[in-house]
Amino acid sequence: MMLPTLDEFKQAQQRIAALLSKTPLERSERLSNYFKADVYLKREDLQQVRSYKIRGAFNKLLTLSQESKVDRVICASAGNHAQGVALSCSTLNIHGTIIMPKTTPQQKISKVESFGGQWIKIQLYGETYDEAYHYALQVAQKNELPFVHPFNDRDVILGQGTMGLEILEQLGKTPDIISICVGGGGLLSGVGSVMAQAVPDAQLFGVEPAEAASMSEAMKQNKVVTLSSISKFVDGASVATIGETNFEICRQLNLQMLTASEGAICSALIEMYNEDGIIAEPAGILAVAGLYQMDFDLTGKTVVCIVSGGNNDIYRIQEIIERAKLYEGTKFYIRVEVPQISGSFASILSIIEKEHEGLVSFSRYSNAKAINGYSSALLGVEVKDKSVRQAIMGRLEEVGISFRVSKESPVINEL
Repeated sequence: MMLPTLDEFKQAQQRIAALLSKTPLERSERLSNYFKADVYLKREDLQQVRSYKIRGAFNKLLTLSQESKVDRVICASAGNHAQGVALSCSTLNIHGTIIMPKTTPQQKISKVESFGGQWIKIQLYGETYDEAYHYALQVAQKNELPFVHPFNDRDVILGQGTMGLEILEQLGKTPDIISICVGGGGLLSGVGSVMAQAVPDAQLFGVEPAEAASMSEAMKQNKVVTLSSISKFVDGASVATIGETNFEICRQLNLQMLTASEGAICSALIEMYNEDGIIAEPAGILAVAGLYQMDFDLTGKTVVCIVSGGNNDIYRIQEIIERAKLYEGTKFYIRVEVPQISGSFASILSIIEKEHEGLVSFSRYSNAKAINGYSSALLGVEVKDKSVRQAIMGRLEEVGISFRVSKESPVINEL
């Protein structure tokens, strides 16, 4: 498969210019100082729909309306593509049916309704994007509706790739590294195609959630694969099967795939909010989280990271903070074996409280029924830095308290 040409991207750029904002390319002083590099952020979170997805959706619907004169379409989306389709439908007076997973944050559903108004109808189906996608295909076939794919479509790729042209225009020099979030592969194949032709020496990095790394697996096996299970947390990039078209394009690029854990993503998201005042969603921060996964020195490099979306539901912030703290080691849970002797738990508590200067909070979550004179208690401990965690565990070991670090989080389980 031939890469889409620069002329095709330029034509798409002209087509969609009326609706799109040219988003800023900002130098991040914090990240530049940390990595001793010139790090720039492409702020697609500042689009009208707060993500880059409007680029592909509008280009696709414009093409359909001009070439086929369609008045009805259908799509499947975990949120951001749906908003792009909704705004495009209302702008072009096209009726749209939008299938979204039941797990989609309410904030994204409400925004889709706001952008689409009377021109769209939302239906919730399935637990993941892939389930919603297969159902939408059935509805499309049954009702003979054009399907607007979020990534596996040449017109969508052309629209999303227009961001690459903007980056080069705004940067004014050749980037050494471009870090791009990956869900189904639309943005990577679009921006990647632009860079491959305009600045072929630039190194592309695609960054996926470690818990839904479908492009990485496809590259390993040299074919599109379907992951048997994925985590739904990074909802905008949790895709079990990448697009065939996207894969055929990406395999031709100067590309290296990286993954970032959900904890690393949340840590980068919270840091960017606290330090830079940028509100990104988990999928939107992937490219920045990927910088910390690069195993080489970035000193002196010109680096571009795409902040791809800012549709974050405020009601998810407690879970995001919890995941970030667990990843950073400033919060942890231990299950301790407590002898059924008066004062045993108090002695355990005193050991933990000896680190009071570094202790932020301490909670007891559960007790298991006593067996052989011991009960099991789950304790949650938050500390100022992870060195305090090691000190607490060392003290428990010194006095012979039996414990193990638990991977379960009552905070996340209750959400």
